[in-house]
Amino acid sequence: ARFVRPRIDPDLLDRRRFWRAMSRITESHLEQLEAALFPRLVHALSEVGPPLSRQASDDPRVPVLAVDVPAFATYARTSTTGDRGRGNGGDSGDRLAGLGVVVTLDGAVPLVSDVYWHREDSRRDSPGDTFTALVRRLADRHRSLTAQRPDDWGDQGSDDSRDRGDAPTGKDGITVVVDAGQSSQPGAGSFAGLHVVASLPPGDHPELLAVPASRRRAVDPARFPGVTAYDTRIRVAGVDRRAVALHSRLLHDAQARGLAQDLASATRRLDELAAALRQGTQRLPRERVLAEIARITRFRWVDRVLSTTLTGTEPADLRLRWSVDESARARLAQEVFGRQLLVTDHDDWSVADVLTAYRARYRIEGTLRHWGGPVIGSPSTGWRWDDHRIAVHSYVRILATTVTHLMRQSAQREGLDLSVRELFDRLSGIEETELRYRSTGGRPRTRRILAERDADQERLFDLFGLARYAPDP
Repeated sequence: ARFVRPRIDPDLLDRRRFWRAMSRITESHLEQLEAALFPRLVHALSEVGPPLSRQASDDPRVPVLAVDVPAFATYARTSTTGDRGRGNGGDSGDRLAGLGVVVTLDGAVPLVSDVYWHREDSRRDSPGDTFTALVRRLADRHRSLTAQRPDDWGDQGSDDSRDRGDAPTGKDGITVVVDAGQSSQPGAGSFAGLHVVASLPPGDHPELLAVPASRRRAVDPARFPGVTAYDTRIRVAGVDRRAVALHSRLLHDAQARGLAQDLASATRRLDELAAALRQGTQRLPRERVLAEIARITRFRWVDRVLSTTLTGTEPADLRLRWSVDESARARLAQEVFGRQLLVTDHDDWSVADVLTAYRARYRIEGTLRHWGGPVIGSPSTGWRWDDHRIAVHSYVRILATTVTHLMRQSAQREGLDLSVRELFDRLSGIEETELRYRSTGGRPRTRRILAERDADQERLFDLFGLARYAPDP
């Protein structure tokens, strides 16, 4: 509390006051806040330095990405009876919100954001054009804010295209990041002239799976340790695209461990089921036993390596046997584990840039989860999350994410490549100890000292200037 000046009256932090304060922030206020913060963000990014992958380039401009977080958060009502928990228009259901963000390629720092709702009666979107409309809104908003800048940071195409109001088409325009769930979209076009980085299921192109490891090259040992890539071209939905077939050793090992854990769980439960059938303690019809086997083996990839045989027709005669196909397991390790397939129309980008763009969505999503769970309840029974309050609350989370990613980017430039969670774990480990000495006749004496710090904490301590908050020695 001694860090906060002036001191905040606890009554001002009452949730009822905060709920009312949210209502006083209008949509126009949110737009003004975003516009006012944009040049300050640009200045902060320029102080950090040029993108890591472009430090040797003559082009200092920062490429930007449009990413979509479809399941951003579910805003749940706390009242399930009556009309007190109803939202706008009598809608009493929970509100699933999506979020679109324009972020920098380097550091995934949010610049422009827009929230939408998965409802047919939403005033912001309809199910048929959610993603396309989202991209257009984000591109228009970012182009409008960029045009107000006196310099050419993040310049989106030519001056003529901005004057005409056309979508930017220059090589440094906004790049749309598309996940595998939307893999049909990059082949259909270019999102109103914007660039695209998309992922495709590697199994859709078995010829790339057959490429030997010797033809893959390391992407960037410092930024992406254990990641190798094969850069080529393929046809996607009739369109010639650049393709990057990636293999990550970390992802390979994680998927192998996941399969081993799922397989151990499934075989243990199958052993228990087989023993129950032999002993006659499980007298179920054959259909029920088959359904139970399917439930036990439902884990990802387990059905490809685990085979089961159920003999008998009557409950007393049913017997279960299972076996693990080690050759199928080896094929998974060879052809699937650690594999990713990215396609893009960015022929001028390095493989590291393409991979950075693809991972931006997961960085954003992970940080947003860090600042709030996937389900957010109303502060009190009878209060409701309407469209307006969701927009305000979402913007607060975006501000927190922006600050967090600027901090992470600064730490990365100092050689500390930490995730958001790792960064905050290191910072929270910088602790202050309060020593209280018993009175010997006067007032008790109190002394504050900092606990010992490891090498990473010492570097973060200096980087963020935490000495100004430290107690006097």
